[in-house]
Amino acid sequence: MIDRQLHHTAGGYDSLIKVNSIWLMYGCAKYKQGAVNSYRVAEKKLQRALRHCRDTYDLSNILLIYTNEEYDENNTDFQNLIVVLFTNQLSAEKKIEILRKQYHIEVTKKMEEDLNDMCNISMYHERVGEQRGKREGIAKGRQVGELKALTTSVKRLLEHQLSIEEAFALLGIEKEMQIKIRKQLTTAYIKEIS
Repeated sequence: MIDRQLHHTAGGYDSLIKVNSIWLMYGCAKYKQGAVNSYRVAEKKLQRALRHCRDTYDLSNILLIYTNEEYDENNTDFQNLIVVLFTNQLSAEKKIEILRKQYHIEVTKKMEEDLNDMCNISMYHERVGEQRGKREGIAKGRQVGELKALTTSVKRLLEHQLSIEEAFALLGIEKEMQIKIRKQLTTAYIKEIS
C-alpha cells in the first residue's frame, strides 16, 4: 500500500501517509486465540548517528487479531464481535439479529446488504474449497492407481527374469516413481513371507 502511494502521488516520499493494516488470524492455535498484537517500524541507529523525524519512517502499523474460534452469546467484547462478523457458521439474518440485540448496533439497510454479500462470499469460498478438496482427492486416487499399475507391471517383468533396473528402463519409469515402486514391492514381499 505504501508502494502504491509512491507510484500514484506526485509528491514522492514526502506525500506518503501512514498505512494501518489489520490482519484477522483465523484458525490459529488455541493458545493464541484472543490475543491482539500491534507492530510498527522503529528506528535503530546501526552506524553513524543520524536521527530522522518519526513521521519519515513510521509509515506502517500492523494489527494482528488472533480470532476466537466460536461465537459466545454471553460475550460482548471486540473479539466476539469479530467472530460474529467474519464466521461462516452464522447466516446473515442471525448476524444482524446478534448485532442488534447483543451489541445494540443500529443495522442499516446498507449494512444488511453488505452482510448478505459477505455471507454469500464466505459460502462461495467454502464451496470452492470443497471442490478443490474433491479435485485433490481425485488426483491422489489417480496417483495411487498409477502406482499400483506400474508396480504390477514391474512385478510381471521381474517374473520373466528381468532385473528391477531393466524393468524400470523398459517401462520408462522416472526416479521418483521408482522409489515408490521399490517400497511397494518391499512391503508386498514382507507380507508374503510373514
